[in-house]
This record gives sequence, structure tokens and C-alpha cells, in this order.
Amino acid sequence: MAHPRVFSLKYGWLTLLLLLGLAGCQMPVTPAPGPAATPTLPPAPTIRLVEPSRTLCQAATQLRRNPLVMGSWPRELTAAWEILPADDDTPLSTGSWTPEQGPLLATFPESAPLPSGRYTLRLTLADQTVTQPFTITAAIPQIIQAELALTPGSPAVTELPSGVQHFYVRYSYAGACQGAPLWLTVQQGEQIICTAQIALEEERATDAIPCYQADTAPLPDGEDYQLTLNLMGEQSHELRFRVGAPPVAVTPYCEPLFTAAGIAPDGTPLHSSDRFEWYVQTIYLGTHCTTLEPGAAWEARWYRNNELLRTATGQWTNPAVPVVWDSLPGTPFILYGTYSATLALEGLAPLTTTFQVVPYVPATPAP
Repeated sequence: MAHPRVFSLKYGWLTLLLLLGLAGCQMPVTPAPGPAATPTLPPAPTIRLVEPSRTLCQAATQLRRNPLVMGSWPRELTAAWEILPADDDTPLSTGSWTPEQGPLLATFPESAPLPSGRYTLRLTLADQTVTQPFTITAAIPQIIQAELALTPGSPAVTELPSGVQHFYVRYSYAGACQGAPLWLTVQQGEQIICTAQIALEEERATDAIPCYQADTAPLPDGEDYQLTLNLMGEQSHELRFRVGAPPVAVTPYCEPLFTAAGIAPDGTPLHSSDRFEWYVQTIYLGTHCTTLEPGAAWEARWYRNNELLRTATGQWTNPAVPVVWDSLPGTPFILYGTYSATLALEGLAPLTTTFQVVPYVPATPAP
């Protein structure tokens, strides 16, 4: 028979182990849920009207803008636009816009022209509002002038020489809308020689359109040529002319001289300036010409502080590059000073320009 003390200790240990086992089998306690985290929303985009205010002609039926958007634009976000009189807050027409639509086309009421005067475009995005004034002019679209020329910059002619393959129609207009159509047709009797449709970019301008047959063949001699210009379907201008006149003597035209640190193979001046640093090794002098005959003689003269440094002569022989040029080399650098240069072309008054080469200035040592 076991000793009573030993029995008591045995059952004491069993009781303790049983209590520990029950404690380990209890269900875990789930902490109470805290407040839900607020999601961070991306910042709202901003919107600006960066294009300059425009003047529209009376025939305009809408205003075209390209708003600048900065930031991410959510799909569900929409901007609202309004057209208002300049002195009234009552919208004349309204609409919505998103960047996916491309340009903003603010249509006038019933897609009809508005009376001449001052107006405002108002664009609203969430709590942002931007405005831009614009004007509708009372000017009536009109073709001011139309004339013929053998090159875009040559004098106008009333007849074209026999054997001519192409010519230019030079025209001036005013009171047009941006994007307004201008139609050109040149025909001989019933035969169409050339046609063109141009979307105008300015309210008024002067420009030139080339005209030639599709096969570039010489134009047939004859007196029954007719030029027709039509602006916005509202005004036409007609001009009759003949082909087969004696050859016209064309006076060459040359632009003002340029001076540059280099010149590209196509005649484009590189780093054009009238002021060069002391380390420049070569300076180029040139002019772009039109209607210059191959073989035309030229002479260049270079002066430093009014003292002649260099004289050069030559002939222009490259019709593909209509530029006449000469260069002043250094040894190895061009001396500083004030320079002048002239370029004389056969049959034209000499062209003159001036430029400077600045001296080297040593750096001032730090105190």
C-alpha cells in the first residue's frame, strides 16, 4: 500500500498537468477590429488654356482649343465648357470634354455663326475654372489680290512664256477663319491644268501656290487660260492669261548676307551670328538666291578694321543648292576685331554685312 504522502503528490502533479492542458486548448482571442484605413487618392489633374486668344471670322460656327492637362485624368472625370458673352454670365452654349476626345470643339448655339463682338470660353474641372476671351470680327472674307509669278519671290507677270512647265499663283486674303478652305483652279478651256485646296492658318496672309500639269509637260500655248480662286465658298476671284508670250527676263533675287561658323551641304548656315568668339577658325559668308542663272559670277571682299584681308571670285554652278558663299580662314584662329564683307553677284548691287570677333579675356583669379 502506497504511502499517503506519495499518493497526494502524484495526484497534485496530475491535477496541474490537466489544468495546463485545458489552458492550451482554449480558443485564440481575436482582437477587436480597428478603424479602416482611408485609401490615398491621386491628386486631381489641372487644366490650362495655353494657346493665345484668337480672332474668328463671322462665318465661324465653333471655337477649337487644345487644353493642356497636367496629371493623371481618371476615366470618370469630365470637364464642362461654356461660351458666354464677354459682359454677361449667361451661357450661350455648353458641353463637356475629356482628353480622349482630342481638341476641344466648343460649338456655337445651333452650330450657327455668332454676331461680331467679344466672348469668353469658360472651362470648369472639379473646383478649377479657367477662362479665355476671344473675338468674332466683323470683317468680311475677301481675296485682296491674285497674280502670276515664275517663282514665289519674283515680280508678277501677266503672261507666261512659251514652253513654261510650272508657275506660281500668288494671292493675298483677309477676314478668313482658321482652317477656312481656299480653292484654286487653273484651266485651259475645259481642260483642268491644276487644282488645290488649302486650309488657311491665319486671318490674313500672302502666299503662293505652285501650278503644273500632272505629267509636268510644258503648258500648251494659248490665250484661253483662266485662274479661279474661291475663299470659303463666299468670294471668287478670276484672272485670265495666255501662255506663249516671249521669254521674260527674270531678275535674280538674293537674301541679305549671313555670317556663320559653318555651312551645311544643303546651304543652311550653322551657328549663324554677327558675333564670334576668339577661338573661331573659319567664318562663312553667304546668301540664298532665286532665279539665279548657273554660271553667274560673284566676288567677295573681306575687311578687318577697314583693311582689306581677302578677295575671292567664282561662279555659281550648283542649281541644287541655291546659295552663293565664301569663307575666311584663320591661322589657326581669326584675329579679333570689327569685320565687314561684301558679296557682289553679276547684275545685282553688292550685298554688305558686318560682324565682330571678340578677344580672349583671361579669367580673373579669385582673391
